Amino acid sequence: MNKPRVGMVLVLIVSLAIGVLAGLVFLSLFKSQVPVAALSDFVKASSPVTFVATGLGFGLVIAIWSILVAWLSPRFRGRNPDKLA
Repeated sequence: MNKPRVGMVLVLIVSLAIGVLAGLVFLSLFKSQVPVAALSDFVKASSPVTFVATGLGFGLVIAIWSILVAWLSPRFRGRNPDKLA
């Protein structure tokens, strides 16, 4: 594999890991703040899946944003003053 492809795969893996960790943090926050008596069985069963899936979506957004920034950044760089002379 070439270097840009390895970089994109690493960005994707790290971003998805960050997203899953964010989902798990928000799941623990949800469990600590919502009383057990207020939760139905469906919410108890589906909330871990929902929070982790939302975290994966968040990680995908981070990866796309990072790749987009890396792709667009050379187009916004200023010109080198040494090369103008």
